[in-house]
Amino acid sequence: MTAVIIDDEQNCHDNLVSLLSEFHPEVDVLGAAYNVKSGIELIKHKKPEILFLDIKLPDGTGFELLEGIDHHQFAIIFITGHNKYARLAIDFAALAYLGKPVAVGKLAEALNRSRERLLYRNFQQQYLDLQEVIENFRTQNLPSRLAVSNSSGVHYVPVCEITYLTVNQGCTEIHQIDGKRVFVSANLIEYNRRFAPYVGFMQIHRSFIVNLEHVSIYRNLGEVVLTNGQIIPVSQRHQEELKLRLQLI
Repeated sequence: MTAVIIDDEQNCHDNLVSLLSEFHPEVDVLGAAYNVKSGIELIKHKKPEILFLDIKLPDGTGFELLEGIDHHQFAIIFITGHNKYARLAIDFAALAYLGKPVAVGKLAEALNRSRERLLYRNFQQQYLDLQEVIENFRTQNLPSRLAVSNSSGVHYVPVCEITYLTVNQGCTEIHQIDGKRVFVSANLIEYNRRFAPYVGFMQIHRSFIVNLEHVSIYRNLGEVVLTNGQIIPVSQRHQEELKLRLQLI
């Protein structure tokens, strides 16, 4: 696989090249750029299969760079710092991203996701996902839908239609209003992190995250009843916070 790196920090370039060389020698880095303008020229000239792209660049953003390219015939791995809106938007769209400094395990996950993109050549869907990511980043809105990638494809679940998430044999099971369920390999801890900015979502038990908008009854014996009749236990340590947050919904 061929790749280019666009990031304004030299140490990020050096670290990424070193990790790729040691752990992923199949990735051939064709070149590097440090801003939007030179990045666009590099991509047009090298035509890489994978683009490692920083969000914040000296003359703009990585999103502006992508808007300056007519055809996105490559898989994108974003490199993000601490912009929570960028990370959240990318995360919810099931696109690949790496934090700084780049970790070996996360790099492997991102490359695997990129290989899937290259295998199925679903660049049109990537483009559509990017439009939503860019809009959420610019408006600083929380994503309105969650993209869930598993062996059967990418499922798009409206956040408002999620009733609860639970653990199922080491995986996360996402339940929806209409009774549909989606399974994903990411653990519940990961989804608790993703939904932290959403005031309507709360982990009320070690095995359950609930959309409080769908809670119809709180029972003092330590459980809630959802609007669809589902009964979910509430850990003792979460009971007081849950009662308070239900009053605010």
